[in-house]
Amino acid sequence: MELSSALIQSNSSMVFWDFHSHQRGCFALCSCDLLREEVPSKADCPYLSVGLHPWSLPRDVSSPAVKIALDQLNKLAREGRIVAVGEAGWDALSPAAMDYQQQFVEAQWQIAEENRLPMILHVVKRWQELEYFILRSHPTIPLIVHGFRGKAPLAQRLLQLGVWLSFGRYYNRESLCEAWKAGRLLLETDDSSLPIASIYRAVAEDLGINLSLLCDRLTGIAYQLFRTKIFPKSLPSRSL
Repeated sequence: MELSSALIQSNSSMVFWDFHSHQRGCFALCSCDLLREEVPSKADCPYLSVGLHPWSLPRDVSSPAVKIALDQLNKLAREGRIVAVGEAGWDALSPAAMDYQQQFVEAQWQIAEENRLPMILHVVKRWQELEYFILRSHPTIPLIVHGFRGKAPLAQRLLQLGVWLSFGRYYNRESLCEAWKAGRLLLETDDSSLPIASIYRAVAEDLGINLSLLCDRLTGIAYQLFRTKIFPKSLPSRSL
């Protein structure tokens, strides 16, 4: 089943926002790695996030490809083509040195701050770098950790630091509940072919809430974070 066909079910009052996707969809925040991909058209991706993924950083710190990508990111942000910056982040499994990854997290964060855009973070086994970054830099934009699978104590710490948590197909139920209680829960497909509506249904069941409530709440969050303008007539375009 194609993602776009899963976004709106038979009940047209329910919209299933996908907050991080590598597929195309009118209610999806599409992710584009500038070091590996061409920027998709606005017709294909109305809501776009672009960045330099830690796995794509070249070993050579003087590579011109990175400067070109940063310049492109800055241009897209200034032109209003994107609604978020990233994926950016820290990955212990990346071939790029950690200080090099840190350098480009900060470069992308500066662009996000200057343009008042949320930032999508990719973090693998480097949570201390994220905490240090927050405590040192005091970001004022929303920071969203995508694909969060950590346990409740880590979720609680990140939520205390003001981070948003986006959950995909696999997640820790206790962490999910912590993010819901904090009002900073998002849902995503990432690179999975699983329809986003299936993730919503599983999450609603685990939270013990009505599916339509979950859809309405996350639609409000989409407006809050990205100032989205596409809403079914039956749903209020309001922030939480």
